[in-house]
Amino acid sequence: MRRSLWRLGAPRRLLLSGSLLTAVLVGSPAFSHQFSAPTDVIYAAGALVSVQPDTATVEAGSTVLVAIALDAPEGSIGAWTVDVAYDPAVVRPLACVSIVDAAAALCSINPGDGAAIVRAIGAAASGIGSTSLARITFEAVGVPGATSALTITVSTMANTEGDDLGADAVNGSVTIAG
Repeated sequence: MRRSLWRLGAPRRLLLSGSLLTAVLVGSPAFSHQFSAPTDVIYAAGALVSVQPDTATVEAGSTVLVAIALDAPEGSIGAWTVDVAYDPAVVRPLACVSIVDAAAALCSINPGDGAAIVRAIGAAASGIGSTSLARITFEAVGVPGATSALTITVSTMANTEGDDLGADAVNGSVTIAG
């Protein structure tokens, strides 16, 4: 007697893509069967990188602290390179600190290429999820009323296997009061 591979409780292969769950049950007599959770699920991860707070107002000569925030599913991000461009006539970065637990991470100000950027880079073998990638302290050096955009460029956002995931970005700004 030949046994069916699609008996009740047999493992099924599932693909999760966004909010759509597709189950391929080739040869299954009906969709109404209850079955155990699969062991081979493929998850589609998305990431959002933002400046927090997204807008800040500071007195001339004072400092403001902003974070490069990551919003992603837990354990989904294995490597990142994120740049934050700023207007050096309005703000000057004084410090940048990487604060990611369980990762090798660095933050650098104007990393050798002459551009006015702060760069956060890192890698985490076990992956990370939502966290702050770095904290940047800016000094307001411009005239009252001046605004500097804080423009994010994500050049690397990869999973723990090295596959590029891409990321959306939400920019921010710092305005000098007055």
